[in-house]
Amino acid sequence: MAPVFNPDLSVEIASRSLRGLWTDQKLTSANMANADTPGYKTRQLDFDSYMDDALASLPDHRKVGPTKDYIRTDSSGSLRVDGSNVDLEEQTVRMMQNSLRYQAVLSQLGRKFDLLNSVVRDS
Repeated sequence: MAPVFNPDLSVEIASRSLRGLWTDQKLTSANMANADTPGYKTRQLDFDSYMDDALASLPDHRKVGPTKDYIRTDSSGSLRVDGSNVDLEEQTVRMMQNSLRYQAVLSQLGRKFDLLNSVVRDS
């Protein structure tokens, strides 16, 4: 039996994008929380690679979210004595960028559902 609601391509792309952005936001939060942890190295999602693979696998819904393959650890040196390479200013900017992207995707998704709602209501 076919599903009652079959989301179109734009909804699936938005969904995968939101999952990636949420994962990166969690990693950024962890980076900020561990800024004073000696030897801690920042981690972030390679969002471009994640989305490239997500888009390439659209017909295959088995891939549902970011995996460790897309999470990168920055093992570059540190200017700090304790070996941590967390730059709080950089992480704050990253968090704000992720938040703006997340809001933009949600806004587009809301418009899509408003359109679908309008079509259903008017038919």
